Amino acid sequence: MNSVRGIQKWLAFGLSAEQEDRFRQANFGEDISQARIFIFLVLLPFVALLVNDYGFLGFSGKFYALLALRLVFTAYTVLFLKSLKELSNYHSYDRAVFFWVLFFALANIAINSTRPENFVAHTIVTVLAVFIIVLAIPNRFTNQVIMALVYTIGQTLIIVPGLRVSPQASFVVLLSMLMVNAIAVISSWLLHFWRRREFLTREEIQKSRVETEIQLIERKKAEEALRESEALLFAFLEQLPVGTGLFDPQGRRLISNSLLSDLVSGSIPSRDSENSWRWRTWGADGHLIPQSEWPGARALKGENVTPGLDFLYTFDGGLEIWTRVSSVPFRNKSGEIKGIITVIQDIDKQKQAEEALKRSEKGLAEAQRISHLGNWDRNLATDKLYWSDELYRIFGLKPQEFEMTYDTFLDYVHPEDRDYVDKAVKKALNEGSFDINYRIVSANGEERVVHSQSKVVFSEKNTPVRIRGIIQDITEHIKGEEKIQHLANVVESSDDSIFSQSLKGIVTSWNKGAEQVYGYSAEEILGKNVSTLEPENLKGEIKKLIERVKNNEKIRYYETLRLRKDGTLINVSVTLSPVFSSSGELMAVSTIARDITERKRADEVLRKSEERFRALVTASSEVIYRMSPDWRCMNRLCGRGFLSDTENLNPTWLQEYILPEDQPYVTAVINEAIRTKSIFELEHRVRQADGSIGWTSSRAVPLLDKNGEIIEWFGASSDITERKQAEEALAKMDIARQKEIHHRIKNNLQVISSLLDLTAERFNNRGCIQDSEVLKAFRESQDRVISMALIHEELYKGEGFETLNFSSYIEELAENLLQTYVVGNLDINLKMNLEENAFFDMDTAVPLGMIVNELVSNSLKHAFPDRKEGEIRIELYKEENGECTKSINEDCKITNFVLTVSDNGVGIPEKFDMESIDTLGMQLVTSLVDQLDGELELKRDNGTEFSVRFTVTDRDNQSSAQGIKQSIE
Repeated sequence: MNSVRGIQKWLAFGLSAEQEDRFRQANFGEDISQARIFIFLVLLPFVALLVNDYGFLGFSGKFYALLALRLVFTAYTVLFLKSLKELSNYHSYDRAVFFWVLFFALANIAINSTRPENFVAHTIVTVLAVFIIVLAIPNRFTNQVIMALVYTIGQTLIIVPGLRVSPQASFVVLLSMLMVNAIAVISSWLLHFWRRREFLTREEIQKSRVETEIQLIERKKAEEALRESEALLFAFLEQLPVGTGLFDPQGRRLISNSLLSDLVSGSIPSRDSENSWRWRTWGADGHLIPQSEWPGARALKGENVTPGLDFLYTFDGGLEIWTRVSSVPFRNKSGEIKGIITVIQDIDKQKQAEEALKRSEKGLAEAQRISHLGNWDRNLATDKLYWSDELYRIFGLKPQEFEMTYDTFLDYVHPEDRDYVDKAVKKALNEGSFDINYRIVSANGEERVVHSQSKVVFSEKNTPVRIRGIIQDITEHIKGEEKIQHLANVVESSDDSIFSQSLKGIVTSWNKGAEQVYGYSAEEILGKNVSTLEPENLKGEIKKLIERVKNNEKIRYYETLRLRKDGTLINVSVTLSPVFSSSGELMAVSTIARDITERKRADEVLRKSEERFRALVTASSEVIYRMSPDWRCMNRLCGRGFLSDTENLNPTWLQEYILPEDQPYVTAVINEAIRTKSIFELEHRVRQADGSIGWTSSRAVPLLDKNGEIIEWFGASSDITERKQAEEALAKMDIARQKEIHHRIKNNLQVISSLLDLTAERFNNRGCIQDSEVLKAFRESQDRVISMALIHEELYKGEGFETLNFSSYIEELAENLLQTYVVGNLDINLKMNLEENAFFDMDTAVPLGMIVNELVSNSLKHAFPDRKEGEIRIELYKEENGECTKSINEDCKITNFVLTVSDNGVGIPEKFDMESIDTLGMQLVTSLVDQLDGELELKRDNGTEFSVRFTVTDRDNQSSAQGIKQSIE
């Protein structure tokens, strides 16, 4: 080791103390094994010379001597070059290489002096090999030695033929090595002092040495301070609760605390490592973050990555750590980034707590959703109100749609409950809590019922600071309770017996209906065996029924006998149903029993009635039928060949038997009979069994129960088709007879009119009585006769003989009068506004016709004495309807009519008084109005107007009954 240091000292000759110290720190000679190898190689050539005359493995001793000599030369050269590289911090490296190449040249001259012809080749090969070794593989001492040895052995093999080596040649080589080293050292020493550009005096040298010593002392102090600072820094870093470290731009760790080292488990490379990070980084959202996006990489770009970002580091060993990483760039005075400062905080437990909190919140939210319950928290100082998501949903809002306030909350409370809720909240601020139910109106307008509980949080000064609570939607619960209560009320108020029994037959519930059916009160029967209700001959029947229920058998409307408390037997219809627990286990049996004793009696009565009915049907020749209470279904009909038989219920009997045009009238008669619960009796048309139309006389009586309600109709119908055909023939004959009578009356009246006309002509030829009243009397009488003749003519032309179309009759009468009285140049305009289809009978039409005749004649004679034109108006219209009470076969209605005859003539004098008139025409008008029980009114505005108001009791021509009669006629 001392020899190595000696070589180091020799090589460092001429260097300053600082340079010498730097050189001593070089790798050359640091390893003692290298020094021992060097000593061995120096001695190897001398050993080889001693065995010069011996051979080994086919080579002579001279070969081995030359090989050893070359190995020594190569090893020394490499060691020397490595030392020169350490000195390159102070001297120019290219100059050292230049001297070294010169040394190789001289050495080759010495070595190859025996073979001058190979001098150039060996020199070139040697120089290139050493350059490749030194420059291509820097800082790899072992590799340099191996490559140099390989080269040396190879070169020796090339020149081995004819090899001649002498001890003198070896000494020449060693001398050459020493000379070249000396030249290199002297050159380096001269270059070092040449750079100082001047020679130093002894005092300057002494001063320089003193300064150097001072610098060394200061350097040591600085190093000591640096070490103390580093110690303080390490101590500070160790006290930090987070992992902190300084990294170079390549990502190598320069300094860090133990927490950082423990955190990353040695996966961050140290200062001497050339490898970068070996972990994979995942973001909080689960995506893989590339290395270029790591906080450290971003800090190297000049970005301050603060506050920290959360990352999941996954190491090669499978370890996963959640960390929060912050990085900032570390800059020198010039602003260049020289590294990064990274802080890594272990948040694995925090993340686990957050994940647990999320799971808890998710579970809470799910529980709130299932229970339809939400929580709220109100800060009384800031009046901020927090609502959970489910609470928003209860009020029909989207979760967290907007920030809820107390006033907004009150807006959703039902207006009738708003004051109640507000007072409860204010009261709770003093008492500490409230527990209430109230109504809300959700955002979609739906009314809900909620249950709310709260608790007030007080400060140390007993001042309320917060109020928290829950709100649960209990609408369905309330509805369920109401439904249960409703069902309970239904069960309790039912007339049927409803009770439950255990699987052993013990009665556990008993309603009011059961008390009425069996006579036992609930107190008397509860806890007893249901077999109490069984008669002796049916003991054990209920137990068997329960067993059938256990076997999932349905028992409905099972008819049997039961024993009342008073010992009487009753017929009951029972239905047994299983009752299951919440777990689905059969726990009881529910029994519904209905007392059918009366029904059984009614069935017996009905059975006997059926027997009598069948006997009656068999013995009778009439059509027998039975109808439901509302006549919607025909229970049975025995048609006897007249109508089609019906054995089963027939809901379409009306369409099958009654003609469509007769159905409304028949239905009206049926409804009247149902309403009055009276006998149905009607003659109507039917569709016979052969499809033809016939007539029947039907009569049905209602069968009533003890309450007076109809339970069935029993009826019989007779075939009256032949009778109706005979009546129809007689009716037609009567119509023809009456038409003939009207025709003859009309002809007779026409004869009378002609006789009056001839008589008037007779008097007209006498000049002395031309203007007498006799002629006028004849004409007026003739008009009256014509008016009556026109009525008979209308009756003759019409299809009926009881009524006539009065409107068309008035039109013809007025036109006839106009032709009679209008002569010369007088232009009278006749306007008529008559009610259409106004049909009156003879008792009304004849008086009205004569009234119109008198009034129109009066206007034609007296209204226009000095005028050449005028207007007469006739109006007939309905005024209002009245009512009359008739049987359904005599349906009628009362109609009030107004008949108006007016003109725009000179009018009637004011002295004219209808109470004291003496003219025949006006006396006739007033008499006819009285005959009609009408009213006569006179108006003198713009001429003369007579109004006759009368009442007509008319058959309803629009009714179905009249339609049937018209079709018959």
